[in-house]
Amino acid sequence: MSVIVLAGCGRREGDEVAAYDNTEEVEAYYEAHPERFVFASPEDLPEGLDWQDGSELASFGDPRAKRGGHLRLRLPRLQATLRVLGPDANGSLRGPLWNANSVFLVSGHPWEDGYIPGLARRWAVENTTPQRIYFELDPDARWSDGRPVTTEDFLFSLYVLLSPHVQDPAVNRVYDENIANITRYDERTFSLTLAKPTPSPLAWGASYILFQREFYREFGPDYTDRYHSRFAPVTGAYTLDTEDIRRGEQVTFRRLTNWWADDKPFYRYRYNVDKLTYVVVRDDFKAFEAFLNGTLDLFPINETELWYDRADVDPIKNGYIERAQVYHLLPTGSMGLFINSMSPLLDNRDIRVGIQHATNYERVNKDIHRGDQRRIRSFVDGYGPYDHTDMRARDFSIDKALEEFAKAGFTERGPDGILVNDAGQRLSFTFSISSRSEESRIALVLREEAAQAGLDLRIEEMDPTAFFTKVFEKNHEICLFGWNTGYAKVPTFEWEMRGEDAGKPKNFNSTNIRDDRLDALLEEWDQLRDPEKAYQVSHDIQERLYEYAAWVPGLSADFTRWGCWRWMQWPEYFQVPKYFMFTASGVFWIDEDIREQTLEARRKGQGFPPKTTVYDRWKQ
Repeated sequence: MSVIVLAGCGRREGDEVAAYDNTEEVEAYYEAHPERFVFASPEDLPEGLDWQDGSELASFGDPRAKRGGHLRLRLPRLQATLRVLGPDANGSLRGPLWNANSVFLVSGHPWEDGYIPGLARRWAVENTTPQRIYFELDPDARWSDGRPVTTEDFLFSLYVLLSPHVQDPAVNRVYDENIANITRYDERTFSLTLAKPTPSPLAWGASYILFQREFYREFGPDYTDRYHSRFAPVTGAYTLDTEDIRRGEQVTFRRLTNWWADDKPFYRYRYNVDKLTYVVVRDDFKAFEAFLNGTLDLFPINETELWYDRADVDPIKNGYIERAQVYHLLPTGSMGLFINSMSPLLDNRDIRVGIQHATNYERVNKDIHRGDQRRIRSFVDGYGPYDHTDMRARDFSIDKALEEFAKAGFTERGPDGILVNDAGQRLSFTFSISSRSEESRIALVLREEAAQAGLDLRIEEMDPTAFFTKVFEKNHEICLFGWNTGYAKVPTFEWEMRGEDAGKPKNFNSTNIRDDRLDALLEEWDQLRDPEKAYQVSHDIQERLYEYAAWVPGLSADFTRWGCWRWMQWPEYFQVPKYFMFTASGVFWIDEDIREQTLEARRKGQGFPPKTTVYDRWKQ
């Protein structure tokens, strides 16, 4: 068991930790909640279940892949904890620690319609009332410490996810409201009974957070301290040891030599590199320079300025670094302006609608993104039939903005051109942003354009951690923000707009929206299993969000742009089109022969043809 200290909070290395065993407490909880934790036998499994195993779907690892090598990536900062749940856990390391380093029960296929096996080798969905999902675990499934994955891990995980000890009420509520019970049939077979119907029940198999029973035998009231700096066993291919942490500088994950899934059809030829090092470089442009000098192997070049204006640097001109524009099939996310509708003045819908018309994303796209992006249509964009294709963001119009502001009593301009009401109150709000160079430029354009409509946006640029904390605590007025959806197949409305979350900190209702009609629609949404009806209710929810006007749709691109040193190799399609983290697919590899060839050419001042490729297989 590794003990690692990352930063200045939590339990210190060397601190004495009192011995603790929660066995009695956990078993007592199971006994006190027999409706939620059910212990059955294999004979209790229903007959005639339609077991699936995903074998009809295409595998996507590349047989050309080579095992080995060291991949160096950038992180803007290291979060303070190695926990993946609880305070401060949803930070920069959560992806490498959990999202990109877990095999879930099942996973959505990255381009076909269906699920592939993971920890479960087969599964069955019983579309009764309530819905049940049955899983049979792969007998080969192992934790990174070598222990087998068993049904006990899943029962105990639900106990953890419901526990107040994790200090994560949003997660508590999600599992409490959605998982009615878990039933154990034997060491490898269990079922989840869903409390709410859903058109996509297997999504729970692709997202269930798993905790190893043995490692968390000390889980209790001091969880956040006791597990603050301990790397938990994972089901993915990489582990983390004490000597591979350099506080505030970098963290290195090492490949398991005999990973349990190495020869599984959907995991073969993936997760090929031996070491993954995340190097901390806080400043975006310094990070790009580190990439150019070879400190980093892969770098996102999504900032338009970097893509267009830095293409003539020597490592790119000489072909040492290759560039790729890669189309994907991901939903847009919710990037835009989040208006705190419980703040003074912003609780007035007329002002919120005025802000919509005073926001000139068209100019942002033209001046900053050089026309490469598009306006997000609605809160749901990229979910197929769930999209409301007739909806569009409100247009930028000074006249329309002035008309709406006048309804709220702001009719006269002050000496600086900003509107004031009869009481002399200025139409002025704090506009909070994260301290990234491109976001700063976007904010400056939006402020300049809004001023034409008499709206003053006072830019508040913050460290990313402080910014997220402010938004999560609901202390913002207007912020430039967005939630990333990953490759979710169904919109997650209930996370971001439930009225009961308005005015409360530490949940995902970042606009503090509270609307009776919307809550009624969300309640209806929670009970749907018929896809056709779900599509219509999704459209109705989006119309109501449009009317409430607390979210201003931003911009999105249907592709990502990357640079990589030429020794980093990819399949012919480059990258799968659906993913949560770009590197989580693990389909790339390092070719050490090409590395030596490239470094030798660099030493001799020789080069290769420059290469920029557009991978448009999934362009829509």
